Amino acid sequence: MHYADRLEASLSKAIVDDRGEHGADKLATMLLEADTTITWLVGLRYNCAQAILWRRRVIFTAPVSLDQFKSQRRVNPEGKEFYNREELLEWISDQTWSWLHPRYRWILQGSEQLWND
Repeated sequence: MHYADRLEASLSKAIVDDRGEHGADKLATMLLEADTTITWLVGLRYNCAQAILWRRRVIFTAPVSLDQFKSQRRVNPEGKEFYNREELLEWISDQTWSWLHPRYRWILQGSEQLWND
């Protein structure tokens, strides 16, 4: 299985485990399509109900639903700007994650924070 397939399967499983969501595969695909070179998917919070995206120093939130994600993504700023990497890493480590993108999981190594894999 390729990395992208494993990533999508991991995200879909987290959604199913937390929400029992019908359409979890489609949601996972939509979320990963939002993960671009400009906007990065950081992870999901609140039982996979809220996606966290990062773009140009600003954290954005988006509801995770088939009806709302496409129209509302990247329009709800969390209000937090990060001017250096350390601030972003500290913020990530302070959150409770339902699922965290693998590119950020190293931040939580050694902590008791758990995520679905």
